[in-house]
Amino acid sequence: MKEWIGAAAICVNDQGDLLMVRNEDGRWAVPSGEVEEGESAEMCCAREVKEETGYDVIIEKCLFVKDQDIEGIHAKTYYFEVNVVGGMLEVTDDEVSDVEWKTVEEIEKILHANPEDASYLTNFLYGKTP
Repeated sequence: MKEWIGAAAICVNDQGDLLMVRNEDGRWAVPSGEVEEGESAEMCCAREVKEETGYDVIIEKCLFVKDQDIEGIHAKTYYFEVNVVGGMLEVTDDEVSDVEWKTVEEIEKILHANPEDASYLTNFLYGKTP
């Protein structure tokens, strides 16, 4: 079985909102992508956030690893808690149509690119909301 390794960023601002990107088909997800050769999952996570949102981030910690089989591919995605340390919000990735900070209430209602992540994200935000 073919393997795919990726990384995803869970970034929450001071108001308790989650940084999300909308893909070309209108579905929302946290910034994420595939680990490139010679790159660690942490490096991939920071690179993907920069490419998809314009923000520079630091990795705080690994929150969990999602293992799943999708259409004959074993996918392993590392989810990291990150914090913005610089950069400016801008869409520069061709696969991203929009970037927004979403409230927990919005996350409960939007169309998710990865529906299996929705409950984790809302529970995480409820724990972070000021």
